[in-house]
Amino acid sequence: MIKRVLTLFFAFCLIYPVIFRFLPGVAFRTVFGVIGAFVLIIFQRQQFVINNNILKILYTPLPVLVLAIVTNIVNGTAEMQFINLLYSFVLVVLAAYVVTSMIKSVHKRVDFDLISSYIIAAATLQCLLAAAMIIIPSLGTFMFEKLTITEYGNRILSVKDTRLMGVGGQSVSLGIINCFALLMIVDKLKDRHNIKTSFLLYLLFIFITVVGSMMARTTIIGTLIGLLLLLYFNRFQLQKYFRQIVSVLLFVALLYFVIIPSSTKKQFNGYFEYGFEMLYTLDREGELSTASTDELQGMLLIQPDNLKTWLIGDGHFENPLDKYRYYMETDVGYFRLIFYFGIFGCIAYFYYQYQILWQANLRTKRKHQIFFIFSIVLLFILSIKVLIEIISIFMMFLFSEDKTEDKKALEALDEKI
Repeated sequence: MIKRVLTLFFAFCLIYPVIFRFLPGVAFRTVFGVIGAFVLIIFQRQQFVINNNILKILYTPLPVLVLAIVTNIVNGTAEMQFINLLYSFVLVVLAAYVVTSMIKSVHKRVDFDLISSYIIAAATLQCLLAAAMIIIPSLGTFMFEKLTITEYGNRILSVKDTRLMGVGGQSVSLGIINCFALLMIVDKLKDRHNIKTSFLLYLLFIFITVVGSMMARTTIIGTLIGLLLLLYFNRFQLQKYFRQIVSVLLFVALLYFVIIPSSTKKQFNGYFEYGFEMLYTLDREGELSTASTDELQGMLLIQPDNLKTWLIGDGHFENPLDKYRYYMETDVGYFRLIFYFGIFGCIAYFYYQYQILWQANLRTKRKHQIFFIFSIVLLFILSIKVLIEIISIFMMFLFSEDKTEDKKALEALDEKI
């Protein structure tokens, strides 16, 4: 049990860049990534082999790195977000190796089902912490003032009265992780399970949707795509799950009314209105919209107005005058990349992200391919709202042994024959 909890903790810190106050200002995954490197060098140098799927990804950040250097030189800037890409890649690979090694030590195997279970558990833990820090204010004080350092400091804490706060990342990144965790839950639901397991999976889907949306409304995108995926897997035969879904909804409602003190219900109602603002707007004004979607429509109109920016960018990813504001006042993922290092840099970056997903797909069983295809779709949809980075979520799948286990099973079968 202790090993599983410790493995979940390391998986959580890999997925969320948690910075503890007792560390010198670096994410904890950086620390155990470096430790992983020493372990490999000292103890396992004969056992560790970089598989071809990781090698194929290793080459893809290089064009991004080169174009980042070029735009900095041409524009006389010195922004390091993408110049550090290769360094960050290596550290995440090492950290993912540590976590998957721990998974294998506990479960004697490492495959898609186990890795996705730990990612779902990490997203669930994040939602539980976010809710618990409101129900138990002293826990929130301890987490943010004594244990961890909040990304972007007081800027993030300033919105705690309007949305739930997570640990180890800003709200948008939390929403992105929620989206992919929801797709993983749906991928599990396509298989046959007993009633208890099915109930738990539906419960987690609803819990992450509701609480995750209170942290970041981006979560709703994952919910909608997850429901489409669920319809695809079950060929529109959701009626057989009707009882389970109703039971889960009633159970969640019961938990809300029984567990949450009346003194904090009003606060949670405010968070709920934030997370599901679109529904409130529909009820009040008859249209599906939120303040952020209205803002996004304006940002989509902000585009480069000269050929040089389209080709090589302006060399600015952050606003040089105010680090808390976006360059050119747009947070659209595609345009932030174009403004930084042009259309070619944008293409190179998304090819790198795509390769992470596709090579992870090639390491796992064919039955999970639809999940990865929908994940690629989700990647490009989410990038309309914000620039996303998925390596910390999907790198563990590059160490999956699904295909290796299948090959061993075939070899054993041949020997028997």
